[in-house]
Amino acid sequence: MITSRDLGWAAGFLEGEGTFRLRANLRRSGGTTEINATQVHREPLDRLRLLFGGAIYLRHRHPHPKSFSSRPIYNWYLSGVAARGLMMTLYPMMSSARKAQIRTALDAWRSRPGTGIRNRAKTTCPRGHPYDVTVHLRGGKQVRRCRQCFNASHKAWRDRQAAE
Repeated sequence: MITSRDLGWAAGFLEGEGTFRLRANLRRSGGTTEINATQVHREPLDRLRLLFGGAIYLRHRHPHPKSFSSRPIYNWYLSGVAARGLMMTLYPMMSSARKAQIRTALDAWRSRPGTGIRNRAKTTCPRGHPYDVTVHLRGGKQVRRCRQCFNASHKAWRDRQAAE
């Protein structure tokens, strides 16, 4: 159970050490929302992972000629729905600079193509026909199509198959 004290600690920690962003991803259109924090000490990142999930990755730092430190660096990442939920939960507790980061990440996510929020509100296809058919494709993916466009594309496909 996450307490208000845990949320306050996380807000303070991420205020100083966190980043809120929309990470570009070539496999997904537009990327995904992400929160990350980087530390030399793993303990606070373990606490974040226990509270909110995510993953911790170890990145070995190569010593720089002018630096005496070659200690490993730990990165905590939280992405997707969990990251968006945490961003919205911590938003009131953050500074104006972090609030701007969160707003930018969420606005970019909301405006990207394929986001359910924007497409769910659409009631007609690009040709003006009503969306009244949900097509189940292979792999379990569902796509909304209007009946007229779906029937026309299916007829064209059958005609191409018959011509071959």
